[in-house]
Amino acid sequence: MGIEMINSRKIISILSAFAGFLILSMFVVTLVTGVSQEKFEVTQTVESYTRNLLEANGILRLYFTIDLIFICIFTTLFVILPQYLKTGEKVSDAIANLAIGAMLLCGFLDFYEDLHILTMLDSAVKNIPIEQSQIVSQMLFSMIKFCASYLSLFLLAFLLPNKTFAEKILKYSLWFFQLPIGILVYTAPESLHLLLNLVRFVFMVSGFFLLAYIFRKNAETK
Repeated sequence: MGIEMINSRKIISILSAFAGFLILSMFVVTLVTGVSQEKFEVTQTVESYTRNLLEANGILRLYFTIDLIFICIFTTLFVILPQYLKTGEKVSDAIANLAIGAMLLCGFLDFYEDLHILTMLDSAVKNIPIEQSQIVSQMLFSMIKFCASYLSLFLLAFLLPNKTFAEKILKYSLWFFQLPIGILVYTAPESLHLLLNLVRFVFMVSGFFLLAYIFRKNAETK
């Protein structure tokens, strides 16, 4: 049992670090090319959306290649992590199961988002008109995706350990930082959206690497 728990900690640490690396890879693509997924998660005119898709064609395909792998990694991570954190008590196990369900919803909607945008890209390349309703629904599903992840992480914070300084930072930041910042991305004035998106991104990357650090240390000491 002890060996199995250590291996679980190592797996969680590796998956977390890999997820952080993949996010950074996508950030580098955006930094170098100016192409980002976020541009296609908001409403705009059909003409503007179609033009942006065609201009980003090749880079967008590279971006989604990385992102689809990332979705598989973070979904796997957030299935394993709540299972590991279960205590056998009804409340904690219910929280863990709900956290898994919310993150599975997030992962499914993230798959949908990437593949939907790729479908619209294929239509644009073939000169098939894109409907305004497709663009609007894309923004809606994107927001639901992120909110599902906020719920999952908020729930996970109840189960995460808080003995060390690093553990306390992760636990309390999930309650008091990631949730309000994530919501403000959608509700704050549009002039603040770029800044809030950047803050959300930095928190996401640092959160994955902090989680990897915590579970690597736990695997080494227990």
